[in-house]
Amino acid sequence: MKKNNLYEHYPTFTGENWKRVKGTYAAWQEWCKSHGAYGFRAAPYPFCIVCVIGDERYLETLKAMYGINYVNSYADSAGGLVTQGGFADGHKSMLTVMLQEGYDEEILWHEALHVALMVCEYVGISLHEQEALTYLQGYVAEHLKKAFLLHEVAKKTKNLKPVHEIYTGDAAALTVIDAGCVRGRRYGR
Repeated sequence: MKKNNLYEHYPTFTGENWKRVKGTYAAWQEWCKSHGAYGFRAAPYPFCIVCVIGDERYLETLKAMYGINYVNSYADSAGGLVTQGGFADGHKSMLTVMLQEGYDEEILWHEALHVALMVCEYVGISLHEQEALTYLQGYVAEHLKKAFLLHEVAKKTKNLKPVHEIYTGDAAALTVIDAGCVRGRRYGR
């Protein structure tokens, strides 16, 4: 009998109440893609990352995917941002990443480092283990680059859903998360 591996379950959230449903990695990636997001696993670690390009698109996608109204996030003035694990209810090993339109290598690597640090902290890898951290940062950066590339292709082929059509549900049904303490960037980086 095959032992049940917790890391082989990837949650999607469905319906008006965002009911959590466990699925396969491929099904989870398809679900992310159907919402205009790019999802990947921080292999070999049990961590899922969801990346969305563009501040307004990111905020609307969080509403549609997780039922989260992320207020005071400073997404509109940040070059990028990464949420803490546990941002989506019942999914502590998932981070969301927002990167602005317009590729910026410095910001991409900066956000990849945030992801790598959070994953290492979650799985108990010491920051003194530089090889694990740097390899993970490179792996994450490559996936964030892929997210940019796929976003650009979707934009050029006019396959991006208009922002105002991403979440069309009842705003009162959303869980409000206030990130008021997050430092915003003004006038560039």
